[in-house]
Amino acid sequence: MASQSGKTKPTDRKTENKAGKFLREVKAELKKVTWPNRQDVIAHTSIVVVVVLLVAAFLGVADAVFAALLNVVIK
Repeated sequence: MASQSGKTKPTDRKTENKAGKFLREVKAELKKVTWPNRQDVIAHTSIVVVVVLLVAAFLGVADAVFAALLNVVIK
């Protein structure tokens, strides 16, 4: 058997070319992105945290009410 040391298959080169092209395109697209500044990130994160806390509180209260109602119905 002859070894093919140092030689790559044509399909390997196509895959490498496709991967390289993909990464170059990703880099180009990321340069087009308008990234938020620090103040925007803090404001939007605060909004998300407040909404999550409100929904968690609502679901906690609803769960307690339904549990109490279920206990009344079962007894």
